[in-house]
Amino acid sequence: MSYKALIYEKENGVGIVTLSRPERRNALNTVMVEELTKLFDAMGADPEVKVVILTGGDRFFCAGFDLKEQSPTLLYDIRKLYRKIDSFEKPVIAAICGSCLAGGLEMAISCDLRVAAEDSVFGVPEIRFGALAFAGGTQKLPRLIGVTKAKEMHYTGEPIDAREAYRIGLLNRVVPAASVLEEAKKLARTLAERSVAAMRLAKYLIDTGINMDLDSALKLEAEVGKSLFAFPDAIKQEMGKAAQKEDVYKKLFG
Repeated sequence: MSYKALIYEKENGVGIVTLSRPERRNALNTVMVEELTKLFDAMGADPEVKVVILTGGDRFFCAGFDLKEQSPTLLYDIRKLYRKIDSFEKPVIAAICGSCLAGGLEMAISCDLRVAAEDSVFGVPEIRFGALAFAGGTQKLPRLIGVTKAKEMHYTGEPIDAREAYRIGLLNRVVPAASVLEEAKKLARTLAERSVAAMRLAKYLIDTGINMDLDSALKLEAEVGKSLFAFPDAIKQEMGKAAQKEDVYKKLFG
């Protein structure tokens, strides 16, 4: 399938999605949102895709909403897209160069992991224009970096650099700009070797449990673990794969 606002490649179990509207700094318009929505549906159904990398290329990640777009449903469609990304059953890695602001930051924090360039910048500048981050920013950002820092970013609208973003837990890895995509691919290859089922359950437990009280979350974890270990053959199969590299199988199963 061909795309107007995206570039899509598959490489060793990794789906690589590149936002491609450089003339608008990869700002989100109706076409890009529709294409991303359909592509995530396709990647979710594709057994060959185990991990997804979402990138904007080597100049900028995403400038947020395209302010020239006049569609009355664009914000609603973007919110739906971001929920699709953060509830996607396979790991999604954001590979970030340049500016990652406003709706672009909201896209990045919808991903599971983030690898960024040393010179990248992050922020929610909407307050400067009398607006707010309405595509998940006021809810997801404090869950990721804490309430105090999230309030500072939303109240001031001032950007932060990659070093600060890493310090507060917004980023997983910071590397030179020329190495961002390769570092994301390296991480993706590691994840692609892991159990798809186990990662899916880990994501479900983490994302669900973070919004529950601890006792309820621990109960959920125990129930999911109990159901998982009700299928020892599946566990042995997964551990057998791991045993090719690690002496885990014998320790657990004899």
